[in-house]
Parts: sequence; structure tokens; C-alpha cells
Amino acid sequence: MCRTDELKELLNAFVDGGFKTPPLCTAAQQGDVELVILLLDKVQVDKNSKDPSGDTPLILAARGDHMPVVEALLAAGVDVDTISTDGTALHVAAYGGFDGIIDALLKKGANTDVRKSDGETALMEAAYRGHLYAVKALLAAHADVDARELEGLTALHVSVMEEGRDEIVGVLLEAGAQKNASDNEGTTPLHIAAYCDLVSTVKTLVVADVDVNARDEDGITALHNSAEGGRGDTVMKTLLASGAEVNIATEDGDTALHIAVASNLGKAGEAGGDAGARSVKQRGGGGREGLDLVSVVAKLGEVEKDVFRSVVNFL
Repeated sequence: MCRTDELKELLNAFVDGGFKTPPLCTAAQQGDVELVILLLDKVQVDKNSKDPSGDTPLILAARGDHMPVVEALLAAGVDVDTISTDGTALHVAAYGGFDGIIDALLKKGANTDVRKSDGETALMEAAYRGHLYAVKALLAAHADVDARELEGLTALHVSVMEEGRDEIVGVLLEAGAQKNASDNEGTTPLHIAAYCDLVSTVKTLVVADVDVNARDEDGITALHNSAEGGRGDTVMKTLLASGAEVNIATEDGDTALHIAVASNLGKAGEAGGDAGARSVKQRGGGGREGLDLVSVVAKLGEVEKDVFRSVVNFL
């Protein structure tokens, strides 16, 4: 079948209602640049048509990393900032780390700060996925480094949720990202990095002189998070060496020592995936076998006598 016949068949199926997806969307999603050009030049279809999911041909081509199709669509003058459920073409290219497509979209004037329904920008997508080139390209295009999504998270917050993002963290900080930015619950990037036990990331943030004693809405600090069970000692020691206050209590009255002891009792494991330590008294369960209180206290250094007594009473 020649391309012209294929084109006619595709158009007829769409017109007759057999296909609900516009032909240009189908061709773009498949990366069929020849068919895309035929549809644009010969049939003059709606270049900004949308499939049932709200995706335009440009978004579909960007998601599939179909550079020739993206170039053809941009040359035809499509709207680069049309948004769908997954955001704009720039969002999906940033998420995928498709550098060439990102450059092409930015060259055509794509808006770097368009928000998805959850408030995320393309910079957040790139930072979360660990795409360094994309982060740099978006920042060079004047993306808002401190834009917040609906939960108050910034690109710096999402960049510290996984290992291997330290260079991105550094780039964001160099671009002027608010190092102590707090989300809607008061969580800072350091809270997250400590909770995730990301040693090098914590060190990167500490070198940038973040507030090591910042408290979230529950009074939790990064040190509280580092004291949770299943984490190594390095993050805790790094925080203490950087001025973390060992005797700060949460709104529930728990210090890092309380949390460390509860973790040794096997209680931290039942706390689930909550992104921040909660009251020791809410954890429940767990035995006391194998608790080495001396080693726990040794990790935390100087502990106030009243705090120590309260821990002993807790036991």
C-alpha cells in the first residue's frame, strides 16, 4: 500500500468514527514523520488536534523521543505550550531526558514555567528524574528555580529524593534555589535527604550552610529523621558535626534519642513510609531485646540528663 492510500484509509476511518484518535496524533505517536508531513502539507489537518487523552501530536512525539516528527511539527507552527494531563511537550521531554527535543522546544519559545495539574514544572520533572542536561537547559532558559507544586515542593526538594543527584542539587543551589525552602508541612530538602539516608546529599546541603535545625510543622528536624531505624550513622554524625541540636524535642516531646531508642526496640519499622518520624508512643509493638542504649547515646553525643531520664522511664 502506498503512503497516499494509507493516508486515505486513515482519514476515512477517522471521519467514519472508526478511529477516535486524529490521524496526525496517530502518526506522531508512531514516529512516522513521512505521514506527519503528508497530513500537514496535503490534507492540512488540525496541527493542534488532541487524542482522547488530551495529548497533541507534539506531546505524543516528544514523549516518544521522535525528534524528526517534533521538528516537522514545530516547523508547521504548532502550539508548543498546549497542556494535557502529563503537562506540555516540554514536561514530557524533561521527564524523559530527551535533550535534543528540550533544546528544540526552548528554541521555539516554550514556556518553562507552565504547571501541570499537580503544579509541577518541567524543571521539577528533570530534577526528580536526575536529568542534569535538562536541568541546566531549563535554568539557562530562566525557569523559576523556586516554583512550587501543590504540596509546596520545589525542584530542590524533589532532587534530594534519590541517590546520585548531588550535581543537580549543586546546580540548583548555584542558580539561587532557596536552600531552606519548606513545603506545606514545613519539610525542607535536608529533612528529606536525612530521612532517605543520602549521605553525600546531606553533606552537599550542609556545605551550602542550610539550617540543620529547621523544624517542620510537627517540630521534627533532620536529626530526628536520621535517628530512625534502618539508617547508618554517617548522616547523624554529619548533622551533629554541623551544629544539629541533639536535645530539640518534637511537638510530641520526642528527641532524637527517644526516636533512636524506639528504633532499636524495633518500633521504627512499623512506622511505614511516613516521611518524618512521629511520636514514639504512636509506634506500638516491638520487643526490647538487643537494645544497646550505650551505643545509641554514643551516637548522639551530649544528651541532657532530663532527656536521658525520660528515655529510661520510657523503657
